[in-house]
Amino acid sequence: MQTTKSLYELFETITDIRSVHGRRYKLADLLALCTLAILNGCDGYRGISRYFQNHKTVLCQALGLEVVPSYDTVKNFLNSVDMLAVQKIFITWMQQYVESGSGDWYAIDGKAMAGTIVDSQGKQQNFVSLVRLVQHNSGLIVGSHSYENGKSGESEAARQLLNNCAAQMEGNVLTADSLHCNSKTLAKIMDINVDYVVQLKGNCAALKKKALEVTTQGLPDDTYIFPTEKAHGREENCEVALYRNVSDLPPRWSKFVKGFIVLTCWGINNKKKPYAFKRYFVTNRITASAKELGKGIKGHWSVETVHYIKDVIMLEDQKIVHEKNAAVVLSILGDIAINLYKMNGHKSIKAARECYQNRVEEQLELMKLGHLLKN
Repeated sequence: MQTTKSLYELFETITDIRSVHGRRYKLADLLALCTLAILNGCDGYRGISRYFQNHKTVLCQALGLEVVPSYDTVKNFLNSVDMLAVQKIFITWMQQYVESGSGDWYAIDGKAMAGTIVDSQGKQQNFVSLVRLVQHNSGLIVGSHSYENGKSGESEAARQLLNNCAAQMEGNVLTADSLHCNSKTLAKIMDINVDYVVQLKGNCAALKKKALEVTTQGLPDDTYIFPTEKAHGREENCEVALYRNVSDLPPRWSKFVKGFIVLTCWGINNKKKPYAFKRYFVTNRITASAKELGKGIKGHWSVETVHYIKDVIMLEDQKIVHEKNAAVVLSILGDIAINLYKMNGHKSIKAARECYQNRVEEQLELMKLGHLLKN
């Protein structure tokens, strides 16, 4: 059985591109220290450096340091470390906990980092976004890939992320929104032996027209009605209809699309007003039941939970870090912190942050560095 490597051991494999002159701290030590600060609930250069000062005795003992890094050291390091290398290490670390061929469901989606926006109202507008791959059931983030809005797009970044995560994604199922309903992305998904359920909207006009024709003129091959959901003053009913082995598709889609799914929802919102809507999806997983596919579609909303955690709990969009390299590295370390909380049984990230705040010894144990205090 392959030995599981700790985060610190993987951090040690990153090539340090900093000059050797005046280099006081190892790259792995700095990444570990920043991760500990985020586990403590800190953010930004100043918050992280204050954490180091407040807990310098324990941190120096654990990592064998003479002094903890200063504000300037933290800022310079986060803006110089290779952010793509950190992203790859994150994926490598999570490969140890994700099984290929298990039939698990994953969601892919992008999120802009508001703190990095430049020329927000002008023609040269640019900002950094991260595309994440999230496991439905556990909520674990298994991979991330960054891109600049002015240089690339979410679909291209998603294909790169899928390529980087191909080993653990093989034999599993992917859900995505309508932005990823394009022939290049569907081809990449199928190339790595992954089934998919992708939302269909008007951006694929010919395919949407065919879906409306099939779903209005024919009967579904399988249907499933979910039990009524009642929560927060809202009541919702959902029905899933699956149409298998569709034919006469537009030529560019015939190799990828094997079936259509229609999700119909109706109910009463928390303001006691009735509502109803339909959502259309394409899939190649036509051997599955309507019930399984419907649960997978609903499970896609797990990625929105991650966005909520990032925005509301970790306050990512309110951070004062505007430099793209540092912002991406801190966001990836935040993803690591979320996974560490979840893998240690914490369902609430807010409660987990409160639980570990100012408990450096327990933070070290969470990162499998607790043994260093005993040496």
